[in-house]
This record gives sequence, structure tokens and C-alpha cells, in this order.
Amino acid sequence: MRAPGRPGRPGRPHNPIPRSRLLEIAREVFAESGYAAASLSDIARRAGIRKASLFHHFSSKQALYLEAVSEIVLGLQRYIVEAKRTDGRYTARLDRLAELVVRFLGTHRSAARLLLRELVEGGPFLTSPQAAAVQATLDATVGLLAEGTRGARRHPNAARHHALSIIGLHLFYFAADELSGRAIGKDIHSPAAVEERTRAVIFQVRRIAGQRPPRR
Repeated sequence: MRAPGRPGRPGRPHNPIPRSRLLEIAREVFAESGYAAASLSDIARRAGIRKASLFHHFSSKQALYLEAVSEIVLGLQRYIVEAKRTDGRYTARLDRLAELVVRFLGTHRSAARLLLRELVEGGPFLTSPQAAAVQATLDATVGLLAEGTRGARRHPNAARHHALSIIGLHLFYFAADELSGRAIGKDIHSPAAVEERTRAVIFQVRRIAGQRPPRR
């Protein structure tokens, strides 16, 4: 038994905290400050642990950041796969993807801002091996949208332009949550607002993809 006042083993958390919660806190800090300005001391303080205890979970600031961003990208990639497996018409798959992404971003407050920061500022994720997941996610989205352009006279890059427009539609709204909240007059992360946004995005995605929007 350790004597009172005696320090614990280096790097061993004094107050255990789940890894998932550490990643959630890290995403908040990275989203607010960006990778370069984010502080491990701030992350540790918000988590209620010592800075040294972070290294029990992650070998470096970059390792923590890469895992935090990777979870977002891989989560979105899984939703695309799930949407492509949806039975029924092409529009059912479009609607399912819109629903899954909006609900994910709506319930993970920092995800959109962090991902948009990385894509715009070109942080360490885009120069890491994990960056392949970003391209895979984009390609999967393009593949889904291309289903609606087969046999139609469209620009050869129509599906790619549609994919980029839809990505912007999702990310900007939740990344600029203060602006979006003022625009619609409510907390955009509330369950009611997320459902409202889901319906709006389904309508807009169908229009972007050249499909008949659902009746409102």
C-alpha cells in the first residue's frame, strides 16, 4: 500500500478516466483552438487528471490528435457503408445517409468543427497514413451519388461535385453552431433541432443529386 503523500508511478493516472472520455475532451479542445494552439495541459485540466497521466493513454499530442480525428472519419465511413446497404430505391439510400450523418454530427458537438479545421488548415491528420480514410470516405460518397447519374447526361465529375456540396452542407452548419443557432433560433444540438435539420438536409441532398424532394 502506498504511503500517504507519496507520488504514484510516473504516467499512471491518479484519477482513472475512460479513454473514450479523454478523446471526447481532446476533440473539444482541438476543435476550439486548432492543433497547433491546443494544449495538453488544458486537455488534462478539463479531464481532471495530471498532464503526465495523458501519456499513460497516448504517447504524444499528435497521437492523441490522430486518434481523435480518425474516430470521426471512420465513423462517417461506416455510415456510408450502412447507407449503401439500405434496401429500396436510390433515394432511400440518400435519405439514410443524410439521416445518419446529421444525427452523428448533431450529437457530437465538436466533430464537425474539428474535421473542418483539419480539412481547411491541413493539420497533421492529412499528412499521416490515416489520411487514406478521408479519400476512402470521399470515394464511397461519390460511389453512392454516382448511382443516380448512371445513364443520365451529366458532367463527368457530377457525382464528385455533388459529394463536395453535400459535405459542405453537413459540416458548415454544425461547425458554425453559434451562427446556425442564431439563424434558426434554437440550440442546433437539441433533439428537436437535429430532427428538423435531418428533414432539411434530406430535402436539400435530393435536390443536389437531381432527385425529387420528399413532400414536406
